[in-house]
Amino acid sequence: MDTILYFYSKRGLKEPLVEAIGQKSFLLIKIGISLDTRHWCEITSPEKKAKPDMEEIIGRSLSGWDWINPVYVRERLRYRRWKKDWQEYERYMNSLTLRFGTQLDNAIDNLTGSLQTWMTDSSDCYCVYDKSVKDVLFGENEIGKAFRPRWKPEEFTAYARMPWVKQLLPFATCHHFIILGAASCIPEVLTLCADRMKSLRWILEEAYAQAHSGELEDLAEDFYQEYGLAISMEYVQGGKGGFRKLYLDCREPVNILDFSGEDKIPAIALAKGSRWLDMHSSEEKCRRFTQRGTETEYLSLRKIWRETQKNNNYLDTMHKDEYNT
Repeated sequence: MDTILYFYSKRGLKEPLVEAIGQKSFLLIKIGISLDTRHWCEITSPEKKAKPDMEEIIGRSLSGWDWINPVYVRERLRYRRWKKDWQEYERYMNSLTLRFGTQLDNAIDNLTGSLQTWMTDSSDCYCVYDKSVKDVLFGENEIGKAFRPRWKPEEFTAYARMPWVKQLLPFATCHHFIILGAASCIPEVLTLCADRMKSLRWILEEAYAQAHSGELEDLAEDFYQEYGLAISMEYVQGGKGGFRKLYLDCREPVNILDFSGEDKIPAIALAKGSRWLDMHSSEEKCRRFTQRGTETEYLSLRKIWRETQKNNNYLDTMHKDEYNT
């Protein structure tokens, strides 16, 4: 069984929050973390001040005979006291840095060690990261430096493969369909959805359509003979970016099965109740739909996993480390 480790940001956590949520065909483990590194340890990660030069300390530069001139005895004593204080400060900061590093190492070890409960086969374990979380876990910061050497699972990239596309198809509840882009699983998608289709438009990149014209013609013909529904094929120019110029004017609710991988596709003229199924789970596309505030519902695996809540009949959290009974 595949295991999806979904890392997302959650404010105010003193330690990562881990929840294992059993699904029908895979195990979803949600890991909420605070983006504030100070919450990971009992002490705050120290920020060491830059060492000032002597001129900043005494207000002027001493050189040559100034060092034995009685006029400047006070400045020399002041500098010596500051030098002693600075050495104490450096020792204190070094001790804090050591303590913070030890506590952070322990926190990372606790997280990765506890996840091993569900990671018996790393080849079936994949990670999904919110961008903000990935920037922390793999960035040039204290957590990133401690986390990267300990972490082996691969990032999940199979969104547009059929086993995962099937997770989204039940949400395609409208009777009119528009497919954007191409993917090897689309013939099987058409077969699974054919019984509830009243119309079907397929919008492709022109270069792709020309390169696969024979296959597309055969697919359209077979689909018509089997289900009595003609596929209306349309083409966009300019590669993936050509989808940005689309104007999808639909007067009835429609399912958009989006395999395009393009983030900036306008959705301003879709009928209320339409559903946009993003088969590549783009975080940027989700953000744009949220900000746009359209009456089209946006869905993706990433969004569904983020919103999945743990019910009483699911697995217990990592902290209990046991199954519900």
